[in-house]
Amino acid sequence: MARPLYLIYNLLSPLLALVFLAGFALSPRRRLLGNFFRELGERLTPSMEKLPARPVWIHAASVGEVRSLPKLAAALKERMPGAPLLITCSTWAGRTEALKLTPHARLLPLDFYPLMRAFCRTANPSLLLIAETEIWPGLVLCCRQREARIFFINARMSARSFRSYRLLRPILAWTLSMADGVLAQTPGDAERYGYFLPPGRKAELTGNIKYDLVEPDASKEAEITEGLRRAGFANKPVFCAASTHPLDEEAVLRAFTVARESLHDLKLVLAPRHPERAGDALKSAAKAGLKCLRWKDRDSWNGEADCILMDEMGWLAGFYPFCEAVFVGGTIAPVGGHNLLEPAAAARPVFFGRNYANALTAGKALLASGGGFLAADGGELAARLKVLLHSPTFTATAGKKALEALRGLQGATEKTLRAIG
Repeated sequence: MARPLYLIYNLLSPLLALVFLAGFALSPRRRLLGNFFRELGERLTPSMEKLPARPVWIHAASVGEVRSLPKLAAALKERMPGAPLLITCSTWAGRTEALKLTPHARLLPLDFYPLMRAFCRTANPSLLLIAETEIWPGLVLCCRQREARIFFINARMSARSFRSYRLLRPILAWTLSMADGVLAQTPGDAERYGYFLPPGRKAELTGNIKYDLVEPDASKEAEITEGLRRAGFANKPVFCAASTHPLDEEAVLRAFTVARESLHDLKLVLAPRHPERAGDALKSAAKAGLKCLRWKDRDSWNGEADCILMDEMGWLAGFYPFCEAVFVGGTIAPVGGHNLLEPAAAARPVFFGRNYANALTAGKALLASGGGFLAADGGELAARLKVLLHSPTFTATAGKKALEALRGLQGATEKTLRAIG
């Protein structure tokens, strides 16, 4: 059953690619087609530069997946120093990011058997690692024909995707049967992948390698210390609201105002998720009666403030060690949540709303440890914040528990390395 389906898949691949391209060209994201002809050339050209030895090949879809790879890539280079590192991606942005890790980065060819077979013959990998959700039958088949070892790493499959994939069970089961292992992020992912594996085989639970990259950031400590001093934040309790959206900011400003009634010297660091929204956030803070200074104007600050508005990228993680507690946005706003673990790396208690589906594992770990606190709205956030900030011992203990939750989630890189031998 699988082989006839694979034949149909190959016959349809070029047509499906053209349909997808036409739809993309007509969408609001068509501006991303700036490298169209160069992209098309790589996707339709099976040739590549000749490598000095059989490479370790990692396929990662786009920027997010590539950014999870630095520790794994470094460990592979250390353990296999004679093997070049080849990274392929499904997007141009991912390819650009991959060039930071290896000079051998390019787009994955169209998963059409003649193209993929020729590319795999040229690449001739000894090991293929496929990250997260990329299941390409042609890629797996052609690397198996080259006698490469194949692993799906950091593998994830949502419940929604699983319902769709069940309709394609014969070809997915055939594809996964050719792999040497499936290394899953969560028990749910392992169970869903296991549905497609041959009898007697299971997906191995190794965790999420992205968590291994979460560490405290002290690279800008001196400049942040000076900025806080000039704004009148030195030796004052500071509450940070990170990666916020409008509904998050509404709740945060309400909570901050209430908490300040009993903790008069409390200060706020407000960091919108999108810096281009800084003007709107500044107006909201002013409407709440707060004097707010924009971080980008710090060289011209004059006098103390109630709030620092973070309107430049790359600074936020450096502020966490200077704060008593952190609220992470996209969780009261119906977005799904942002990085809950960065504050935990600085041993700070983490507040978040109920919309944290995008960070479910991290959120559950923080709540279970006692280092994370749910707040559905500004009222709940104010009440929990007041309790926390009025007890320095409680604050310190909660911060340590948040850090313990993070450490409990780490180690996936080493587990992955052990699994692939």
